[in-house]
Amino acid sequence: MIQKFLHIIFYILLLSAVFSIGPKSVYVIQNAALLSTSSTGIAKNHYLNPANLRNQSNYISFSNSNLIYDLKGQKFSFVSSLSNNNFLFSFESMKSTNIPIYGNSSSDESSEGYFDSYWYACEFGQNFSLNNFFKNAKDFSFGFKIRGSIYKLFTTKESDYSINLGFIKKINKQINLGFVVNNIGMKNGRSLYNQNFTLDSFEEFGIGISYLSPNDTFSILSDFYFRDDALVYKLAVKTNFSMFNFSIGTTQIDSYKDFCYGLSINLNNLEIIYGYLVYGDDEQNTLGSPTSIQFSAKF
Repeated sequence: MIQKFLHIIFYILLLSAVFSIGPKSVYVIQNAALLSTSSTGIAKNHYLNPANLRNQSNYISFSNSNLIYDLKGQKFSFVSSLSNNNFLFSFESMKSTNIPIYGNSSSDESSEGYFDSYWYACEFGQNFSLNNFFKNAKDFSFGFKIRGSIYKLFTTKESDYSINLGFIKKINKQINLGFVVNNIGMKNGRSLYNQNFTLDSFEEFGIGISYLSPNDTFSILSDFYFRDDALVYKLAVKTNFSMFNFSIGTTQIDSYKDFCYGLSINLNNLEIIYGYLVYGDDEQNTLGSPTSIQFSAKF
């Protein structure tokens, strides 16, 4: 069993060496579930840590997001079982054809023109229980996620592929610890001026903790990311009632800060989630407040 597990690790690392990675994929708002908590939950959310797929029910979901200007995005997700483990498949897109370009002068109030932008990504993730490979590894879980994407921003077209690794340790009924290594690889790009380039990898390390109240009515989530020589701090609170639930979250990094809010409605096996983000800076708020709505069905 240990040899089988080592083969899986070698396969994942081999893919990360062959494929490439772009940092822009880290900051993309994927769906309402993440937006409503400011993408907090390394120790809880399977989108942020594939090891959390072990506790995820089978479902299918679709989300629609309105970002800045006329930038809009959609995400389709599917979670099911595979060889006694769970896997995630998703496809997401963002597109805008009306992003304004302004001059360098502070007196320029009208745009000089517009440019288009798009982003398409597909990902696959799976979890493994380490107890199946190692003795004394009870309550440990491992997961990986492979993502490939193509995108265009202004005059540059790029493609990237990323490998994310995640681990979960269940401390007790109330507390989980999570750890992730994101974006293992490199990025390739090609500008519209036919200039090819390659950038170094943009690895990101994160650690998170989740706390479930003794009466199971709410959860507190806290994450720290070490990203590009900067420390990112995230905090969120979610309620866990049977029908109506609320969530709030915030992210802080250097001078950047945001506040996120969410509402979800559970109707048997159907769930509707709405997320809303407000920037902590008035100048950033002129770009607009991103929103997202998500529909999920368990099966």
